[in-house]
Amino acid sequence: MRITNSAVLCAFALCVLLAGRRDAQAQAQTAPSSVDQNATVDTGFDEIEEIIVRGRDFGDLRFEIRRSEEALFARFNDLNSTDDFDIHCRYEIYGHLRGRSCQSNFFRELQAKTAAAQVRDGRQGLGLAWYYAREVRRLNELLAAEMRQLATEDEQLRGAMAELTDAQLALTLARGKRTLSRQVTAASGSLPYDAELMFEIVMGVRPLRHPLTQPTFTIANVAGEIRELEVECAEGRQRLNYESGVDWTVPSGWSSCALQVNAGRQTTFRLYEF
Repeated sequence: MRITNSAVLCAFALCVLLAGRRDAQAQAQTAPSSVDQNATVDTGFDEIEEIIVRGRDFGDLRFEIRRSEEALFARFNDLNSTDDFDIHCRYEIYGHLRGRSCQSNFFRELQAKTAAAQVRDGRQGLGLAWYYAREVRRLNELLAAEMRQLATEDEQLRGAMAELTDAQLALTLARGKRTLSRQVTAASGSLPYDAELMFEIVMGVRPLRHPLTQPTFTIANVAGEIRELEVECAEGRQRLNYESGVDWTVPSGWSSCALQVNAGRQTTFRLYEF
């Protein structure tokens, strides 16, 4: 049995949740003229167009991620309550490959104990290995909670999280393979078009599949090419030809509906639900 470390993944997820709200007015400034220009929208992080780093290769972006990781973990290590939560990055050999790994002190210790138990006791050591795996999950939760708390108190840690989030997103967008979706919430007032929900999408290679929670939806602010829409519900499915400015409403009584969007790679748009 091999235990895995989710502490660093938790830390990366926290970057999105805790990154500073630097441009709360950005959506109002770019909203269509028919929308109340006094409304403000809290996106959680900067506009995607501002995060894309043009003219930089993957090597530059990966270096920026490594630099941002080191800054984030160094600050967290200074502030946290125990050395067990300290996170360090190092290069290790995996078979014939050399890879970089960022892990907490408690994870490395428990991983070593797991390996020792399996070598010493064989299959008899599986019970102890399961115990160590549960302990890793418990400590990961405590580490994540402490990082969340510290980020609310320390501006430098929040800034390091925001920088790492921007660097990771820039690399993801540069690769252009993954479809990204994020929900946008109103900082004050209401969303554009008085929508109940709003999402910003960056298309990758695969189609977007989005669960619908409201009966009516529309797509706006398209940059790129949307090829086809399909709504699939428990009662059936229907293909739609995309048209700008059109609202679609799911038939009354249909349930468990999801919208699938086929679009060109790196096409961006906003999805509104009413």
